Amino acid sequence: PHAGLYERDPDSERIYFVNGATDYREIRNERQFIIIDGPPALPESRRAERRRAGLPDTGENDMPLRDPLQRLCRILFPDPILNEGEILSPGVLSAVDWVNDQMFG
Repeated sequence: PHAGLYERDPDSERIYFVNGATDYREIRNERQFIIIDGPPALPESRRAERRRAGLPDTGENDMPLRDPLQRLCRILFPDPILNEGEILSPGVLSAVDWVNDQMFG
């Protein structure tokens, strides 16, 4: 899936792309979630440091990953992901399953 805002249709349960939003504040209802793919881009200041040091600017993010899953994607939800029974809510499970299917087929 591409980075952006997605929504689960309450009738069909299908998940569809809404727009390219990546800011948590763009989520408008409990059926929406945001996918942010990959680690953040290398800041321009780091790129400048690499150039001054004579290191090539590969255009790739060579910052160390803090989290091994960071390179895959992050999913942002508007509400807590656990319900009262301390298990993942059905909407969260649906979104996670969908993202997994999209990524790994």
